[in-house]
Formats: sequence, structure tokens, C-alpha cells
Amino acid sequence: MAALEMAQSASEAPIAVWAVDLSARNLRLQQEAGVAIRVLLRRAPYRILPVFLYARPPEQPDFQDWAQLRAEELAEGAGVPDGTLLPIELIEVVDWTLANRVSELLAVAHRNQAQLIFVSTRVHGFKRWFFGSFADALSLKSDIPAFIVNPHWVDLEWAKPLRRGNMDFEEVLFPTDLSDVSHEHFEHIIHFAAQSGLKVSLFHKYGNEFGTPWDFDLVPNAGFDNPTNEELVEIRRKLGGWSKEGESVGVHVRVEIDAENTSLVDSLLRRSELTSCIVALAGRSTRIEAIMLGSVTRQLIRQAAAPVWILPEMKKELRRPGESL
Repeated sequence: MAALEMAQSASEAPIAVWAVDLSARNLRLQQEAGVAIRVLLRRAPYRILPVFLYARPPEQPDFQDWAQLRAEELAEGAGVPDGTLLPIELIEVVDWTLANRVSELLAVAHRNQAQLIFVSTRVHGFKRWFFGSFADALSLKSDIPAFIVNPHWVDLEWAKPLRRGNMDFEEVLFPTDLSDVSHEHFEHIIHFAAQSGLKVSLFHKYGNEFGTPWDFDLVPNAGFDNPTNEELVEIRRKLGGWSKEGESVGVHVRVEIDAENTSLVDSLLRRSELTSCIVALAGRSTRIEAIMLGSVTRQLIRQAAAPVWILPEMKKELRRPGESL
């Protein structure tokens, strides 16, 4: 491809917003999260728009120049390819509440017609549970897909080679209850997988750890603690049909049925550590569910080491990477 054609292709790539914290003393953890961005860019072309939300400007003489240099340092440390980083946007948030920060980030994403939002988790333990997590709040409110990365994901055995640049994501792990809503998300996933060359693993688990369908995209509406042969046949028939849909667009779809006596969260956490995967989840939990028991989606955001791809409620068709806006 000629240099001019490559430049035109890059300029037409969709935008992904990257929420960065430039005030942190050590950028290492964010650089580790940025490695996931670098690896994803191999599969899907994006222009990366760094966004820094702040309550008051750091004491820097040339704030804009300092922030741009800091963002470039962060991208370089993560191995983000040259030419993909856009000029940073600096957003002052006067009312420094969780809701306002999420709203401001989404406003930037909508203004730039972003198709994806990258964010990394940082705070852990009781403080995070009590004050709320930015990533949790984003998963509840965003109508744009979000890619949430635990900075310690590179400590996984399968992820270590990613840091050296000689490994790639292999698959999207998608837990499903086989509902119509889940199927809509699956259709988006297989089209993304077809464009990016990824495999898809459909993961279905018997049982309901809460006894109530708290998160309908992940927990079956009816329990299958002791499934009958007829139920198993029907589940396998549906999963097989979904698998054929993937195969029809050139995506290899693997079907996994987990009947072990473990919680759904534990099963998914264990499964996500086995392969170089992205875990795709639906961000459809309500605040009441989160307060009462904590949804599967939010628990996985907090605990999963593998990157988590949050798909919003399908109020409108999600744009796919590479499609015109």
C-alpha cells in the first residue's frame, strides 16, 4: 500500500477514547493496561484519543504541552503504534463526583463519535466498594462499548508474551443465557470477530448462584441444577444454532457448557485465565441489583484479570469497527 493510501486509511479509522490519569506519580500500571490497547490495535484499527479529567490543573507552566507529552510517554511505554495517538483532550470537572466524571467522558466520546472507550481499573478493596468504581459506573451508564483493563492482567501466564510483542488475543469469551437480548450481543460479537480474525467461545453455565436472575445476560432465567436430557438437548441445539451463525460469517465458534458446582463468577474467572481472551459482558445491571448482591458483570469488572469488553444495552445497533459512521 502506498504511503498516501496508508495515511488516508489511518485518518478514516474509527476513534477510541482512552481515559488516562496523568496525575499519577507512576504511569507503569496504566502502561500495562495500555499494552491491551496495543494488542487490540493489531486486530481492529482505531485512532486513540486520550482524555484527561481533572478537578484542578496540575501545577505545570504549560499544562497542554505537559499533558500531551505525558500521554505520548504513556503510549510509547505501552507500545501503542506511532501515528494512532490523537492530541489529548483536557476536561475540567468542577463537581468531582463519580456521575459527573462519567458524564463528561461520555460527552467527549459522543462529540468525537467514538466507537469504543478504554479505561483501566486502579483502586481495590473496601475503598473501591464504598466509593464506587469509575469503571463500574461507566458500565452502567455508557451507551458506547467499553474496554476495561485490570493493569495486572499482564501477570497472567498467557499474557506475559504479550508484553514482548510476540503474542496476540485469540478469542472472545462470551457468557450467555441464550436469551434474545444475549443473541443480539452475540451478533455484534461475531461481526467484530469476523473483521478482527478472532475466535469466539460461547460459555453457558447451569444454575443460578443467587436464586434470582440478577443479571439476565449472564444468569439463566431458569435453574438447570439437575437438567433433564430434554433440557440438555434443547440447550445444545440453541448453542449449535448460534455456532452455525458464526461459521456463516467465517468465525470459528466453540461451545462450552459448564455444569460444575461453582459460582458463575468463579467459573468465568477460572476460564478467562486459560487462554488469551477478551471477556465480553453485557452492562445491563441496575443500581438496586448492585447494592443488593452485586451483579456478575460488576464483579467480573472488579476481579477479572483478562480485559473485559462491556457491551451496552442494545437500544440501537452498535457500530462495528471499520464501518462508516
